[in-house]
Formats: sequence, structure tokens, C-alpha cells
Amino acid sequence: MEETRVRFLRDKYLKGNCIDCGKKIQKQSKRCRACFCKSIKGKGNVNWKEFGVGYVSLHEWVRANKKAPKKCERCGKKARLDAANISGKYLRDLRDWSYLCRKCYMNEDGRINNLKQYGGD
Repeated sequence: MEETRVRFLRDKYLKGNCIDCGKKIQKQSKRCRACFCKSIKGKGNVNWKEFGVGYVSLHEWVRANKKAPKKCERCGKKARLDAANISGKYLRDLRDWSYLCRKCYMNEDGRINNLKQYGGD
């Protein structure tokens, strides 16, 4: 009985190699921690949605994956920047997004016209 348990434990903790990078790991795992963390991000995640993702979630994804510049990409002003969709289709394509200051963003969206129409300057 004791010999069976020792054999089980020995086999359980034998060393193996990560299937992605080849790093030495315990046999019970297929990937090392770093490769596992990379494999469940983005499309590897079970909750990933390519299409039909919500407005807020898509903006969060853009902020996480596209580094914000120090200045507005349109006017060059140093101000708080928002992730703005260029085409209006809200795709998961980082080339379709830019960081704009609030004024440029409102001009782009057309909201500045509504503001002027209803009493803004």
C-alpha cells in the first residue's frame, strides 16, 4: 500500500516541459505560469467576444491594449484623452481607434453641434 502511494506521488511530481516555451515544469501542468497567463488572454479566454461586445467593455479593451499618448492625436493639446472610434463601427481593431482630447472628440462625434444648438457656446 505504501509503495503504491510513493509511486503515485513520484509520478505526479515528475518534471516535464512546457508545451509552449520548453521550460521545466511539474508534470501535472502542460504550461508554465507565464505561458498559461498568456494563453488565457484575448481570444484564448472562454469569455472572449469578437463581435457583440459592449460599449464600455470595448473601450476598456482599447485602453488596455493601446498605449495612450501624452497629447491629443488631432490637435496636439496636452489634456485628458479619451479613446475615440474612428469609423463608428466599434471593431476590435486598434488601428480604428485614436486618443483625442474632449473637444476634438466632441467635434468628431458631432456632439459639439448639439451642445451649441441647446444653449452652449
